[in-house]
Amino acid sequence: VYLLNDDTHSFEDVIKSLCDIFPTITTQQAIDAATTVHQEGKCLLVTVHLELAETYEAWLVKAGLLVKLEKV
Repeated sequence: VYLLNDDTHSFEDVIKSLCDIFPTITTQQAIDAATTVHQEGKCLLVTVHLELAETYEAWLVKAGLLVKLEKV
């Protein structure tokens, strides 16, 4: 599950959403992900089986974030 950059959400919005959606993520990991997305345009958040990836995708989209699923 990749998080994609957008011009809509602040760093704080992204960090809060990631911490809310991924219970094991630390604030620092969320900051690192937000920074990577800002600098590189996308960030790999998690590699999981398809069903769980689709669940994460739905939650991230519901939070208003842009995401992309890629098979690895």
